Amino acid sequence: MSFYKAVAENRKSVSKLAIGMSKDEVLKIMGTEPFIYGRMTVNNPYRVQRLQGSSKVYQVVYYVTSIETDDNIIDENELTPFIFSDGKLIGWGWSFMEGIR
Repeated sequence: MSFYKAVAENRKSVSKLAIGMSKDEVLKIMGTEPFIYGRMTVNNPYRVQRLQGSSKVYQVVYYVTSIETDDNIIDENELTPFIFSDGKLIGWGWSFMEGIR
């Protein structure tokens, strides 16, 4: 899949998500097929990490959802974080993530 098609699909798929969905449900909706960007293969989701909140640890899954600069580099501002607690989606977006830190 091309980068542009993957980004468009990711953006479209966000509207199908709901708070409380399991991580597996979210991954199924958002997709897990790698895509090509320039000369590199990009994982989909792009990155997964753990986030230490004030009282618990969250899992964050990042998808590429925009193209700010077509420079063959994926920057933070081109990603959307999806935040999970106990395997369930509790929210997404940078504002939401900052609120749980």
